[in-house]
Amino acid sequence: MALRPRRAFLTSWLILLLLKVWLACSLPIFSDEAWYWLEGRQPAWAYSDLPGLTAWLARLGTMVGGDSLIGLRWPFLLLGAATPWLGVRIARRWLGEEAGWRAGICVLLLPLASTAGLLALPDVPLMFATLLTFDACLGLLEGVTAAACVQLAIGLAMGATSHYRFLIALAGGAVGLLASREGRALLRNGRVLAALACGAVAWLPVALFNFDEHAAALRFQFVDRHPWRFHLHGLELQMAQPLLTGPLLYAGIAWVLWQAWKRRHDSRWMLLLGAAGLPLALFVGLAPFVDIQRVSFHWPLSAYLLALVALPWLLREGGHPRWSAWIVASNGLLCVALWSFATLLVVPGGDAWLERIGFRPKMFVADDAATDAARQRLLAMPADTVAVADDFMLAAKLEFALAGSRRVISLDHRLDAKHGRAVQLAIWGRDESAVPALAGRPVLLVVDEEALHPEAREPWSRHLCALFPGMTDAGEVALDEGRQHFLFYRRDPGATGRCAYPSFAFLRSPLPDARVSGALEVAGWASQDGVGVARVEVLLDGRSVALARYGIEDVEVRSQWPGSDDPRQPDVGFDAHPDLTGIVPGWHELALRVTGNDGRVRVLENRTIRVSR
Repeated sequence: MALRPRRAFLTSWLILLLLKVWLACSLPIFSDEAWYWLEGRQPAWAYSDLPGLTAWLARLGTMVGGDSLIGLRWPFLLLGAATPWLGVRIARRWLGEEAGWRAGICVLLLPLASTAGLLALPDVPLMFATLLTFDACLGLLEGVTAAACVQLAIGLAMGATSHYRFLIALAGGAVGLLASREGRALLRNGRVLAALACGAVAWLPVALFNFDEHAAALRFQFVDRHPWRFHLHGLELQMAQPLLTGPLLYAGIAWVLWQAWKRRHDSRWMLLLGAAGLPLALFVGLAPFVDIQRVSFHWPLSAYLLALVALPWLLREGGHPRWSAWIVASNGLLCVALWSFATLLVVPGGDAWLERIGFRPKMFVADDAATDAARQRLLAMPADTVAVADDFMLAAKLEFALAGSRRVISLDHRLDAKHGRAVQLAIWGRDESAVPALAGRPVLLVVDEEALHPEAREPWSRHLCALFPGMTDAGEVALDEGRQHFLFYRRDPGATGRCAYPSFAFLRSPLPDARVSGALEVAGWASQDGVGVARVEVLLDGRSVALARYGIEDVEVRSQWPGSDDPRQPDVGFDAHPDLTGIVPGWHELALRVTGNDGRVRVLENRTIRVSR
């Protein structure tokens, strides 16, 4: 009876593993991955954003595989590939052979779990540790053995060193155990207490770090990153969860928790109810009050996995075979869509196609061209040139691209504090505190303009000039069809005087994806500190179609940037009316070409419009 589910699981698992390996060798590095790689190059027991395990795994990976994408990711690939097998093991020991293989298939059908290990992220060891600990607790409920106690200690230690969110899973498991007589009895066993003590000791590194750094990591994880006031975005996140999980599978998870409640007299079901139910209840209840600025849809993933191990058995016991088939079909299609999306990110022209249908995969837009440009500029500069990036993401990516051959400094950017990395940069001496020591050395500064809100770009440029007086323009790289700009500046030793400020522009009309016909009305403003703007041209698909009338008063720009010294302020507005006669109907790329009085040219404000008859 178990042969067909076993064969289906093994086939699906192998296909997904091969896909993961291929994509892990090809997907551009994610900014958080580059950061964990950087942490791994400077080993510590804990860091300002996370405990140490993610960085240790990154370090292990590169020690074996080198500073490459697959070198960084292979330990996470192994853990991600092993996680479905833990689902199989839990269900087999609890619910039988066939239920085990069907549970493994369910794990593979959970979209985010199917991709686990593709990237070097802390959720991979966190998921593995949660399932490993749950499996150990199930084994202890059947009988206390040395093997189960050792497994419990390992699972607790892995969880404690993977992420602070393991505390929620820990609390849920503790509630589930203590709610049953058999679970409470485990606390009277010396070997179980020894395993719990090992798990508690694993929290010592993060406790010491927070003691030394005035609870910086704890403040970030539980206070600073959360508004702790009601917001509708949390409810929107809850509405999106069934879509991300699969509507039928999401309903199945809720049904599992209900069935666990009905069977709560059994200590194993009580354990499941606590370990999966409590984290999910907290996620639902706190979602309207917690972090809305960073991605959080993956937070309940471990709880979903625990509930899924019992779903196939409950469906068969309840006589609902059709539900099983519908779940497999619907979530199978969802996984195919997710993997197709991932594949399009690496095949030639795939990201452009995603852009055309409305998906802009900004987090995976390859910035190899920017890092290659930085490498070429460094080769042309003196050997003692210091590379400086304006935020931690760019600094980590640039240092990874340089294979760690140069130490990249990161400036005090808003993103550093937003993502909990500012304290760690200060500990390493890689923040702005290192800038004064660079006075006698040449500097290459790389700026990711997209990392700043438009209104913050001019003040940030003046801040950079204060740090590096006399910096000169060293070129620009535009990616993502001109929507992401990397600016390069050079500061030679002893340089003083005016800096080479970039030009900025804003299009008030037309709006992105606007439908236009006949004469197009273009309006906005353009400014360049120090020298001013000489001309603004309207481009359509890279071809100049109009010279804008420049010099219209725009007091909003002056009020937005009161420190601007553009000589034309506040007369920095423009308008233009290019004739669209003869333009083929359909989607076209609109942009501005801004020429400064110093002769520098920038193409800005790229956006798509639809021309109709």
